[in-house]
Amino acid sequence: MAVKGIGKSKNIPILMYHSIDYEKGNELRIPKDKFREQMKYLKDNGYTPLSLDELYSHMVNGTSVPEKPIVITLDDGYSDNYTNAYPVLREFGFKATVFVITNTVEGGGSYLNAEQIKEMDKNGIDMESHTVSHPRLNELSYDKQMSEMKESKEYLEKLLNKDINYIAYPYGNFNENTLKAVEEIGYKMAVSTKSGLAAKSDGIYKLHRIYISNNYDMEKFKRLVNGK
Repeated sequence: MAVKGIGKSKNIPILMYHSIDYEKGNELRIPKDKFREQMKYLKDNGYTPLSLDELYSHMVNGTSVPEKPIVITLDDGYSDNYTNAYPVLREFGFKATVFVITNTVEGGGSYLNAEQIKEMDKNGIDMESHTVSHPRLNELSYDKQMSEMKESKEYLEKLLNKDINYIAYPYGNFNENTLKAVEEIGYKMAVSTKSGLAAKSDGIYKLHRIYISNNYDMEKFKRLVNGK
């Protein structure tokens, strides 16, 4: 799909986190103190986190962004995003986005509940879609892909009383049907798990991200956010 826009857009790092907690041997879980160290590095080195609205406006319309823009995303909607990540993000005044699996919201347990989602969304942590049940979209029929992405959008729109414009593909998996469905449903932009800086040339429904593992030390983190 051709993207209309004016001006040139930067290639921007979109960081991809999951759980902010400690679990021995689980690289998806970043301990809170390590997450804070990473956020402090961003703050001390002049990075400015963007909302997805700001990223979209820059990618499509060429809207200006600060000198060192970055996007912080967290996938799945774990409850530790509220208890551990949220206080750190607020400490540094950072915007971020959580991609929520909507069928987890009413279940409680290790996932965000509705009240936490509403509070965070009102305070700079944008809540967006990660489908209803986190399937591998490329293995589903077109109709099932539609329902997974449409119903999650509608659920969050009703809960938050706002438009849901962005989605992260579970496991980063998508195919041509996904790209057709996501546009038909009315999402404005989507992110994958393909590694690298997000560039307009990737396509607005296929933006790359930078996976952050607990196995990475600070030197590796610094190289990644600097696009190396």
